[in-house]
Amino acid sequence: MPVIRRIPDNKRRSRTGCIPCRRRRRKCDERRPQCGSCQGRNVTCEFKEWTFVSGVRSSLRKEDCVQDDTINESESMQMQDSLLSFVESSPPAPDQEFESPVTTVVVADIVESTQNPSPDVPRPAVSASNHHQQNDGNQIPTPSRWNETVLSEQNSSERQTAMLRFRYQIVPWLDSNAPGSSFGPKIMTLAAEKSIIMDVIIWVAMRRSRKTTSSDGHESDPHIVQQFHHRLSLEDALTGDIGRSLLALGHFFYTSPSEWTTLYTDYTNGGGQYHFFESQEEPLKTLERFHYKTELAAGIITFKAPTLQSLQPINESFISPSMSPLQIYDACLTHLSACCRLIHCELIPLFNGIFTTQSPNHDSPSLVWATWSKLWARCMQWFRDRPPDMIPLLESPEVDAHTAATNSPFAADVYSSATAVQANLAVHFSSLLLLSYKPRLVKLSSNPHRLVSKSWHAQKLAKLALWNNFSDQWDPVVVATVVRVARDMTYPSQQEALLSCFQRIGDATRIPLQSEIADLQQFWSSSRHTNAPTHNHI
Repeated sequence: MPVIRRIPDNKRRSRTGCIPCRRRRRKCDERRPQCGSCQGRNVTCEFKEWTFVSGVRSSLRKEDCVQDDTINESESMQMQDSLLSFVESSPPAPDQEFESPVTTVVVADIVESTQNPSPDVPRPAVSASNHHQQNDGNQIPTPSRWNETVLSEQNSSERQTAMLRFRYQIVPWLDSNAPGSSFGPKIMTLAAEKSIIMDVIIWVAMRRSRKTTSSDGHESDPHIVQQFHHRLSLEDALTGDIGRSLLALGHFFYTSPSEWTTLYTDYTNGGGQYHFFESQEEPLKTLERFHYKTELAAGIITFKAPTLQSLQPINESFISPSMSPLQIYDACLTHLSACCRLIHCELIPLFNGIFTTQSPNHDSPSLVWATWSKLWARCMQWFRDRPPDMIPLLESPEVDAHTAATNSPFAADVYSSATAVQANLAVHFSSLLLLSYKPRLVKLSSNPHRLVSKSWHAQKLAKLALWNNFSDQWDPVVVATVVRVARDMTYPSQQEALLSCFQRIGDATRIPLQSEIADLQQFWSSSRHTNAPTHNHI
């Protein structure tokens, strides 16, 4: 019978300590960079770096290996083969944050089917069970029959490119307020099931990718749009609404912001309402949110009341800690809508004396000012209680007049996401509107001085646009607000910076701003009695 030795802990041999302690069979406390034993003996302490080798199996008995291989050989090989094929065949995508294993495999399959038609090259396959899984984030459960459908048409490579552009350029821009939504997967799955939706998506992507508004390409033929409307009339109600909404999206590109008011009217044929604040499902929810923002932006840039047909009632509670980023943005968006409607539909008629008695179309003056106070209180609640991810990561102190006249007219305001930029922009512009029509007898001395300054909010709006460069931040409301507040920028350096910003907006969104820029330059010139700055790139 073997003898069991009782070796004290301080006498035990070190197996994971430093090399000198292991050689001398000393106890090592494994303290790095020099253990206590080596430090006491005044010797050089050296640790051996561990090397982990993947794919090495532990030693098993022969019979255990045979039994294990017979049971799990097929499963383990299938897992390894799928992993290796995914790593080897998936090319790097430009935007890693929007892709997933399913997405990468499908994109590689589409591209390789056109460039490398050799049947000897193995490609990873997506199982049919993946098509029915719960879609998380921006995964695309693209059916395998998409290749056959697209390749059977003429100009198949252009159609494939258009589908990829829609998925990886337009979709992230549409759901920038909810980057984890299921809009992308569901719209692509619906396109696989309905050929009319796929054709409309390709038309939208081709229309956005063309260089000028005078292009006479196949995608701009009005006869094609009429055919789309006819085919959509034969589909069910949901498919028809989605298709017509996509057609309105296609007309959005290369359309001046002053003409955005007619886009949604054409889409609904003069009727319909927005339901995205209720229980609307994707993909129609994101599309209707986009058209809602387009209508609101058209009212902002044309100084007119937005023709919005559904608004949430104003609650006392603006934001709460339990709200998601999408819910927070929707609250900011409806708050801005309520402010615009109050200004244009109630306050301006009241100031102009259009109605002096009680009218069924207007509230009494006391109710109007009560609504103003409630909306202003919500703005102050935002700046006091907004979530941490809505607070700027970098907020520089204000600049003086001398700094504004130099090459750095605006200090830095940097945010963590496009949603934070858009939400803060909505509240800043709401505050600016309310301050522009503040009741004369209302005192706002209890608020910080900067929050009751119209110029401070205008400067903040310009900083939001200039210092944040998210690819999907330029939604219609952001574009319209920046154009609107540009009139308040009086220094030439500020105006030059905004002209460069308009160039970035046009390159990123294909929104023509030439008319708005010409109006701005004329306004700047008349206000300063000098020549307004020009921008050579526009």
